[in-house]
Amino acid sequence: FAHFRKDFNSDGYASFPVHFWGDIYGQSTLFRSRYNSYEHYAEANLKTLLSKEELDGALTLTGNYDLSVFVENLGNGTFAYKALPWQAQVAPVNDVAVLDYNSDGNLDLMLVGNDYGNETFIGRYDAFNGLLLKGDGKGGFTAIGSNESGFLVPGDAKNIATVKNANGGEPYIIATQNRGRLLVFKRTEM
Repeated sequence: FAHFRKDFNSDGYASFPVHFWGDIYGQSTLFRSRYNSYEHYAEANLKTLLSKEELDGALTLTGNYDLSVFVENLGNGTFAYKALPWQAQVAPVNDVAVLDYNSDGNLDLMLVGNDYGNETFIGRYDAFNGLLLKGDGKGGFTAIGSNESGFLVPGDAKNIATVKNANGGEPYIIATQNRGRLLVFKRTEM
């Protein structure tokens, strides 16, 4: 992983490794012999970190869109995408349940997320508390806060599912949280 910042040795910007020297020092003997201090490693950018020979045959992936989106299938292999409201952008979204939560005939989304499994120096991605998005039937969504919806999944949530009620009532909505308790919700009138 890399980030862009001002290059100490020029007037421009360059791509620098995100990982600390101690992390890559422990990963490979190549870096142990190439960099012997944090100060020396601090000047390494992605052009100097590895030689051309070391990069031969390497797969390079570039991310250019980092938003949680609604994707609409327009048919004939074409798709349209639209960013979800900002409340869905604060941490990773791991799963979505699609249902008509408010019985208005439009599909709504219930999202769960967060990620506690990152490397220590990055920290948790834990700004997400679950989210209900009210659909307008045209691909637009409005965030409904947990104080209004009653939907609150603050942990390291991985999955969400709807389960039929054996008594024929409203389905149950079940959210899992890694190393946390299972949360069960039942729709009520909003």
